[in-house]
This record gives sequence, C-alpha cells and structure tokens, in this order.
Amino acid sequence: MSLVTRHIFKYLFTSLAFLATVLTTGVWLTQSLRFVEIIVNQNVSIGGYFSLVGFLIPDLLAIVLPICILISVLFTYNKLIADHEMSIFRTCGLSNWRLARPALIMAFFMACVVAFMNIYLVPLSYRHLRDMEYELRNEFSSNFVQDGMFNTLRGVTVYARTRAVNGDLDGVFIHSMGQGASASQPKRNPFTIVAQHGTLTEKEGKKSLLMLFQGTRQEKDEKTGKVSFFHFQTLSYDLDQLATNIQERIIKPYERSLLDLLNPPDADKLPSTTRAQFNSEGHQRLLSPFLVIVFALIGLSALLPHELNRRGRQKRIMAVIGLAASIHIGLVSLINASGRWSITIPLAYLSIALIGVFSLVVLEKQGILAWWRQYVQNQVDQRIGKVQTL
Repeated sequence: MSLVTRHIFKYLFTSLAFLATVLTTGVWLTQSLRFVEIIVNQNVSIGGYFSLVGFLIPDLLAIVLPICILISVLFTYNKLIADHEMSIFRTCGLSNWRLARPALIMAFFMACVVAFMNIYLVPLSYRHLRDMEYELRNEFSSNFVQDGMFNTLRGVTVYARTRAVNGDLDGVFIHSMGQGASASQPKRNPFTIVAQHGTLTEKEGKKSLLMLFQGTRQEKDEKTGKVSFFHFQTLSYDLDQLATNIQERIIKPYERSLLDLLNPPDADKLPSTTRAQFNSEGHQRLLSPFLVIVFALIGLSALLPHELNRRGRQKRIMAVIGLAASIHIGLVSLINASGRWSITIPLAYLSIALIGVFSLVVLEKQGILAWWRQYVQNQVDQRIGKVQTL
C-alpha cells in the first residue's frame, strides 16, 4: 500500500468509524425504548437490559454501513479536493483508479463484514434476542409480586404489603375471579386467600412457588352460592399456573439462517406468502454487501472525474445522496414484489450490476477515452501504412 493510499485510507477509516458509531448508537437508543416495558414490568436489572438490547447492534450495523461508506467517501474526497491535496496527487501522475483504490479497498472490506453479519451474526443475535424477550415477557415468577401494589394477571390479583430481598412477604392477599388459565379451560370457583406471612421458594430453578403461613382461604361455589372457609398454617400457591396459556414462540424470518430462508426444510407446509417472505429476506441479505460497493462507486464517480469544477460539487453531492436513497428504496421494492412477480429478484441483481458498471465507466471515463483515441490512432496509422506500401 503506497503512501497516498494509506493517507486517504486513514481519512476514510476515521470518518467511517465515527459515522457508524454515531448512527448505530442513535438508532440503537431509539429501538431499545420498546423494551423499556419489559424492563419495568419484569424488574430486570440494568445489565440484563443492555444484554437484551445489545443483540440489536449487528442488524443495525449492517443497515447503516452502506450509508456510512457513501457519506465517508463523499466527505473524505470532498475534503481532499477542497484542501487542494487532490491537485497535488494529480501532478504526481495518479489516475482516478489509483485515487479510488483506498475507498474500494475499504468498501470491499466493509462488504465482507456486512456479508458475515447478514449470513451468520444477524440471525444468531435476533434468535437470542427473541428467546430472551420471550422468556422475560412470560416470566411470571417472583417478579410478578411487587410490594405495595395490586398485581393483576389473568383474573388473579396478588398483593403483598412488604417484600424483603430474600423473598419474604408480609400481609399477603390473593383473589381469583375463577376464570380458567386459557379460553378452553372451564371456569373455576372464585376464591380469596389472606395470609400474615409468605415466602417465595424455588421451583425448577426459579422462585415461582409462593408459600403462605397463618391465614385463611375462602371459596364460593358458583352453582350453590355457598362459601367455604378454613384456616391454615401452611399453604402453597404456584405462580406458574398463571402462565399456562403461553403460546408457542413463532420463528420469524429474520431469525432464520440464509439456507433456511432460500430453501426452507418445511417448504411444503408453508403458505405461498410465507415462502415469498422468506425468499425476500434471504435475497435482501445477499444484496446488502453489493450495495456497500455500489455506494462507494457512486460517491467516487460523482467527485473524482469532476473535481476541477468547484461550482457544482455540492449539488452533485446532494444528487448522489438522493440517488443512493432511490436505489436503496427501489431494490427493496423489487425484492418485496417477488411474491407477485418472480422476475423482480433477477431484475434487482441486474440493476445493481448495471449501476456498478456505469459508475466504473464514469470513474474511468478519461482512461477509456484515452484508450479509444489511442486505438483509433493506431488503426489510422495502420491504414496509412498499408496505403503507402501500395
């Protein structure tokens, strides 16, 4: 790597790292707000919260990297042109291709990173995120009982006047409306339990068994209207029964591996809309790395061939940003339309290939024109030579 390449590469890497950090952090903070409800309701620690929302980072990074590489290329090369460093490089005989080499190296490296994240890291992180979110949303053990509050869930209200750190409770009140844990279960008799003391004990590795001491239990028979009443010294109440109607977790498309998306093992059982959704998700992951390289080429082709024209540089930068946004939206639209028209997937790949080739032609326009002039001159010289021999 030459000195000029290292110099430009350093600017590109610094701006790319800054942009990726800022954009990923900003989007990550906004996305993590939707998990605040889980943290508040389930009494999750700060460490648990950050471990949960940390699984969002790979997907967010894969989304913002194409945008970051475009902005980084535009910022770096515009700065080099404004500081007249590009003019110095030109006087040293460096072509557009030599000057674009650092950005293309960076784009190729970032494309490999995006490909690795889309193929392996993103589905793995989303799977862990969804598993953890599912467990937290359906965790009705010790976190359900909050002291000084009437905690109601599925027709059961639990109240504890005080709660110690070790799980000991004072002034426990439990009232059930008698509804079943699920819609298919018959309605039960309503009951009320009042106990002086209680404690949360472990059951299958978690504190979900509520042991009550010195209290009373009242139950009303809905058929006869009679109320049964008895005192107890010890009574157990299983909090896990509140979670018996938890639905089975459905695996979303973004949790599946690339192989499962493009060739699902249960394809015969899936409806056509689901298969189309899987196909769109898989091809969108494959196209994202190419988008990184194309965005870098677009930025280079907008600045390097026209660097001496200072008046229209800002307009070209804004036009390139709008063009990149249009390309991204167009590709996503083509991929999402594959459920209705299968030709849109090859059309998306063809579009991104044509845009890349066109950007290369614009970038090397001077070199192509010089080669064409030399080729025409050689043909003319050969014809003249043949005429003279005759």
